[in-house]
Amino acid sequence: MSNWFDFSVVEDVNLIPANTIAKVRMEIKMGGYNDLEKGWSGGYVTKGTQSGSCYLDCVYTILTPPYDDRKVFSKIGLHSEKGPKWEQMGKKFIKDALSSHYGLKKSDKSDEAVAKQIIKGFHDLDGLIFVVLINQSENQETGDMQNEIRTPVTAEHPQYSTIMNGKTSSVPW
Repeated sequence: MSNWFDFSVVEDVNLIPANTIAKVRMEIKMGGYNDLEKGWSGGYVTKGTQSGSCYLDCVYTILTPPYDDRKVFSKIGLHSEKGPKWEQMGKKFIKDALSSHYGLKKSDKSDEAVAKQIIKGFHDLDGLIFVVLINQSENQETGDMQNEIRTPVTAEHPQYSTIMNGKTSSVPW
């Protein structure tokens, strides 16, 4: 019989290998911040208390084996007092996530593709399913390595269809 309180035998949770491509469901943790001038309503945005930065605090649940049901936490930048770079990166991430969700190629500028990249609000992103590249980075607070998601994978990637259909892949990016 094992002692539940003996933590010396607990194994580390292995990180998902860098350059893993998987299908995910994105959920937004409610941050409670609204800015009606920007159209931010519904409390989806989180505003940093010290930095004043605004972001979507996201949880990505992996939907493809062997990592299904694992979670990766990441932020999508919306605003930074330091300048527009964070906002532009956040907008590009959202555009690529929508393209991935709808199976659009980045080169698709058709009216139909453009219409699919227009949302009514952040609630349209909550629960979005798309393909991502999972990597690793150092946590700035703890120094520990962690998984991160910074890149949605769109339909021109050779593994996109396979992954959207339920397979995970570790391929050279």
